[in-house]
Amino acid sequence: MLFRSGHPGVLTPGRARAMLPAGDGLALPAPAPDWEAACFTTSGSTGRAKLAAHTHRSFASQIISAQHTCGGHTRETVLFPLPMCHVAFLGNVHAFLAQGRHFIGLPQFDPELAVRALRDERASWMVGTPAIWELIMRRVRLPDPGLRLRHLNCGGAPMSVESARLMQEAFRAPPGQTCGR
Repeated sequence: MLFRSGHPGVLTPGRARAMLPAGDGLALPAPAPDWEAACFTTSGSTGRAKLAAHTHRSFASQIISAQHTCGGHTRETVLFPLPMCHVAFLGNVHAFLAQGRHFIGLPQFDPELAVRALRDERASWMVGTPAIWELIMRRVRLPDPGLRLRHLNCGGAPMSVESARLMQEAFRAPPGQTCGR
């Protein structure tokens, strides 16, 4: 739904609405806040991979929290190269789309494809794990003058001071730790 084979896809709030069926559709009961809405995997970057449940309340909380902490322009484009089964992927898709941001998805993670998508889609924001950031910095020639990043978010295992310094040099934007133990 988010991508064409082999190419990054950009999902905007308007495109997301256009994918929904027209009309009233199937009538469903209103969900209770603590009903489980979905289960996802974690990447295992803080230890072993785990199955994580999201309730309706936790999705709403993530969106509200992002409204208060993410700031910036709602027209920003975000690259989030984690697998779609990762707990952070879907929660962040909801949060970014609820804010009116554009969202870039990749059919698979590849450092060169990620940087090309950042450049071609003029993305101002990328979220990744320490392993993803390190792979990009090792395999792609940086700094890239075509990149327009303003926000670098690192989730998962805590980021070292040295990693933060290298990220800032490579991407010319300040990194931020978004989660981790």
